[in-house]
Amino acid sequence: MARTGSGKTAALLVPMLQKLLQHVPQAGVRALILSPTRDLAVQTLKFTKELGRFTDLRVSLLVGGDTMQNQFEELAQNPDIIIATPGRLMHHLAEVDDMSLRTVEYVVFDEADCLFSMGFSEQFHKILTQLSENHQTLLFSATLPSALAEVAKAGLWDPQLEEKYAALLYSTREHISSDQQTLIFVSTKYHVKILKPKLFVHRVGRAASAGRTGTAFSLVTSEDMPFLLDLHLFLSKLIRAAPTEEEVLQDMDGIMSEIDQAVANEETVYGHFPQTVVDLYSDRVREIINLSTDLTAMQIPCTRAFCLYSKDKSRTI
Repeated sequence: MARTGSGKTAALLVPMLQKLLQHVPQAGVRALILSPTRDLAVQTLKFTKELGRFTDLRVSLLVGGDTMQNQFEELAQNPDIIIATPGRLMHHLAEVDDMSLRTVEYVVFDEADCLFSMGFSEQFHKILTQLSENHQTLLFSATLPSALAEVAKAGLWDPQLEEKYAALLYSTREHISSDQQTLIFVSTKYHVKILKPKLFVHRVGRAASAGRTGTAFSLVTSEDMPFLLDLHLFLSKLIRAAPTEEEVLQDMDGIMSEIDQAVANEETVYGHFPQTVVDLYSDRVREIINLSTDLTAMQIPCTRAFCLYSKDKSRTI
């Protein structure tokens, strides 16, 4: 959702430069950035050189359209960082006997959903098998197709995933008692249909009316954070991150009291559900949807409607 020039590429380059710091002769390739297209790879190379201009780190670009001979010569200079498209990288791994990815410490799969949609899934798997166990993997994706989700779980260590349907299911079962009335607010009428057919669409203020109190839960993903922050700036209300799971386990009563006090002070507390719990519900949600042709069919207009909703929302910010 972030606009062009807002720093998405810097989010992966700055930690990489901090991790590598300087050129290490004969250390081999220590960072690998995979891009789905030549244009994106060239753009990433440009930003890498700009951000790293005060370091002596060496960068090589491996993409189609350039001669293999020129790229062989670049690789002979012992680059610290390789920015590549999957096809050209696999070509070099097949052609160069002494080229290895075992020394790589930092791996980025940029626009991973595009990598899969463009048919690079086989190269994706092969590259993963050539990496050592001692590396950090970063996977950036605007969407999370099921095939990519499976690779992410296999190739990433403790990946942080959040699914709204699973989180919603967990919330309603664990935090709402059977004697409480519940309203669920969604983005479009298609989302209403796919969640509980007889629900009414109301504004969130309807959660507490006629002098009664109520609690509103908002499921916020990383894409929603700019709007959440903008809303709180407009309302001049405080917002704070929830304590970590470790902090809660160490002093549950104290932490819960602190959160209750913050809410009483009209502060907003945001956090995430335990990933192990959400994963269980995610598997169940997928199973329910896959076994229902109606739900599967509903997802198509739901996805299209949400794209339109997101465009309208971005225009109003």
